[in-house]
Order: sequence, then C-alpha cells, then structure tokens
Amino acid sequence: MTRFLMAFTVFFMAGLLTSHNASADDPSIRWKQLSTAHFRVIFPAEYAQTAQKAAAMAEEAHRLLSPFMGHAPSGRTDIVVSSYTDQMNGSATVYFRRTIRVFLTFPSDISELSDFDDWLWMLIVHEYTHILHMDTMGQLPRLINAVFGQLWVPNSLLPTWAVESLSVYNETRFSTSGRNRAAIYSMYLRASVLEGKVLSLGQISSAPIPYPHGAIPYLYGSRFLWFLARRYGGEKLKHFSADYGSRIVPFGLNKSAKVAFGKTFVTLYKEFTEYLARTMTAQMAVVRDRGIREGAAVTRGGEFKFYPVFHPTDPTKLIYVGHDGHHPNSLHLLRLDKDGKAVSSSRIGPKMIGAGRPSWGTGTLWFHNLEVYRTVYSFNDIYRLKLKSGTMSRITRGGRVSSPYYAKAAHGLLAVRATATASE
Repeated sequence: MTRFLMAFTVFFMAGLLTSHNASADDPSIRWKQLSTAHFRVIFPAEYAQTAQKAAAMAEEAHRLLSPFMGHAPSGRTDIVVSSYTDQMNGSATVYFRRTIRVFLTFPSDISELSDFDDWLWMLIVHEYTHILHMDTMGQLPRLINAVFGQLWVPNSLLPTWAVESLSVYNETRFSTSGRNRAAIYSMYLRASVLEGKVLSLGQISSAPIPYPHGAIPYLYGSRFLWFLARRYGGEKLKHFSADYGSRIVPFGLNKSAKVAFGKTFVTLYKEFTEYLARTMTAQMAVVRDRGIREGAAVTRGGEFKFYPVFHPTDPTKLIYVGHDGHHPNSLHLLRLDKDGKAVSSSRIGPKMIGAGRPSWGTGTLWFHNLEVYRTVYSFNDIYRLKLKSGTMSRITRGGRVSSPYYAKAAHGLLAVRATATASE
C-alpha cells in the first residue's frame, strides 16, 4: 500500500507538471500537430518531416503491437517530438492522458542501446508497448478512471523488470536488433553466470545495487521474458498483462503468473537461471576450444574506461574517460613506462555528462560536456583544458557539438554537430 501511495503521488505530480501548454517551456517554439487514426503528433514546426515519419511508424507499431498485446486504446495517443537534450531518451505514461515523449537524439556508440535498425522505430515500439501494457485494465479501474481521470493503472505498479521487459521484448521481436540480441547484454549475463553472481528474483525486483545498476531490470527482465515466450509461447505475455491489469488488489504478481503460465514467477525464474547456466557454460566451452587470447590489463578497478587516446608524440601519456563507480565520469591521465605499464593515474577536469572521445591539443585537452542552455535545454558544448595551469574554458554555448578533434596543422577543431534528425 505504501508503494501504491508513493507511485500515485509521483504520477499525480508528474501529471500536474506536464499537463500545461508545451510552449511555456520555450516561448520561441512554434508547436504544430498532425493527427492519424490512432495518434496525435505534437512537434516544433522545423521538425515536420521527422514528425510525419514518427506518425507513420506509430501507426505501423499499432498495427503490429495491438494484436500481440491484446489491447487497442480508445481515442488517440499523443506523441510529443522535441529536441530539448543531446542525451537520447523517451518516456511513456497513461496517467491523465496517454503520452509518449520522443527526444530526437541517437544513442552514442558506447550505449547499450547502440544496436538498432532505426532508432526512431525502436523508440516508438518500446514506448508504445508501455502505453498498451499500462492501458490494459479491468472494468473497475476503467470505471473509476472515467469519473476521476486516468489515475488507477494497475500494470504500472509491477516491478520495473516486469514493466520494461515487455517493451524490450517487443523492440527486439519487431526488429532485427534490440537489447535481447545485443552482444553487451549477453556479455553482462555471461559474466554473471561464469562468476556465480546471477541475481535472484528478489534482487532484480527491488532497487539493485550491483553492476550494471539501473540496467539490471532491463537486462534480467528482458532475457527472462524472452525465455518465457520461447518456452511457453508469446501469447502468454498478453494473458499475464490482462490478468494483472484486471486485479483490484495490486502486487499479486505470482497469482497472475500462475494464470498465464501455470507456474509462479519463483518457479519460472529458477527454470530461467538453470537455462542460463547451461547455455552460457556451453558457449564458453566452445570459446575455450578455439583458444583464448588475452591482452595485459593496463589499469585495474573501476567500472567504465572508454575512448582511450594516446598523446600524438609521447607514447607514455594516455587520456581516457571513465569512472570508478563512486565518482561521475571524468578525464583520466594515465602515465606509462617504456614497457607500457601504468606508472600513475590521475583524475583531471570536471565531472562529465554524456562524455565522448577527447582530443589532445598543444599543451591542452579538448572534450565535450553536457551543459544547461537557456534554462530548459541540455546541449553538448566544447571545452579546452590547459594541462600546465589546469585552467578550463568553455568554447561554445548551446553549440550541440561533440567529439572534438584538434587538427594541429590547421590550428583548427573538427567536431560532430547535432541536427534535428541526425548528426553532421
């Protein structure tokens, strides 16, 4: 009951905050809209071409997903297309009104979302699955919602893994990519199995602390659901959604599982972990038979280290972006001896959000960072860090530029600039 009240309060406040006119965010935006049979797409005027593409994709998603999920909403679903940030994301809610928000930014090359056919398609399929899932409910919730507005949404009270797993399942099923086929997800699970650290059902149903942290519900939930659909049939998923969405008292997760699959999730998850152990062990046996070639680790500890760049003339200096799980992303300067072994490592510069590949300059480092712009935007801007003095300068403001490369011969800088629909 405490969880129900907390969720109700959060979504109630979210509805109040998001129900105002979108133009209040930035008065200079000229908002337009177009309507299809099942959607109303709301977008800034300059994104008209992308909005038309999103509308066509949404109708195709409805055609594919509605029969699979066993539900078709009444009326139109709003899709708000915008470009407020250089971080990729999207969201969906059915509280108060069915709304999908789409940010027109592609995943970075190191993102777990980087395996996709068409990013906009995968995003719409993922978020519209949430809409169909949460809008699936019994007669009593519908009656109450008809009187007071869309406030009682049983399927939104499922554990995060049960909510997100359906969307990840569909983003994979209705494409040739998606996270259930992503190599990085397979790597995460394989490492957990081989190290004997597979998380329990209780752990993934709470707020998991172990690595990969917030991705755990997506990782375990999506592979768990993929396993259930292949073993028991994909139609069981909509039966589970319909049963849980019709229950008056929430949190009877295993009761709905038994109706749909004939077994509780406790039993099913045990089957899943046994399946993981068999398949992952077999995969490693094949790899070992072929022979394993391993390099020598230069660094130890930490969680992520990416975009390593050697100094152009001094091979004993290496710069990279990384974090240790306790501090935000930042630049790290690694000094090596003549044999390539680390001598020292130091964190330099500010914390970094949305970090990309840095570049060496003449006594300087160039990098991008996500910054607030005109109060409502978060865009990438270029920074220069002088190594000797440690002073830092912000070169652009609201530039939407990233991954700088310093061209010494031309005394110039190359960078990637974000646009409404892509990058250049």
